[in-house]
Amino acid sequence: MLDMSKYREEGLKISFKPLKRLELRLPVDHPIWGVSPGARAVVAREWLDVGARLEAQMARLVAIEERLAAIEERLVSPDAPEMSCERLPDGERDQAQDAFRQSLIDVFKIDF
Repeated sequence: MLDMSKYREEGLKISFKPLKRLELRLPVDHPIWGVSPGARAVVAREWLDVGARLEAQMARLVAIEERLAAIEERLVSPDAPEMSCERLPDGERDQAQDAFRQSLIDVFKIDF
């Protein structure tokens, strides 16, 4: 199947996007050498693309971890407001506790 991402459409004329060459030196036991010579360039390009996307996801994960750490810090802070169901009437308190329990089960995929 032809990968059309290498092309750009200009009216009815299709032309190549400019490509650059990259020369790499890899160890003899690198997994790319297990790929057939005719497919190596395509597979290497796919692996580079996956690596770039993974890098972006890792950056997002680091940002999420930082936000979670900040939330955790605020929760354990002595200045944090106490969150309690104790002031609710019994029926509402039970419902609130059950809802909280269920949300923990859903979020952490706990199976009893």
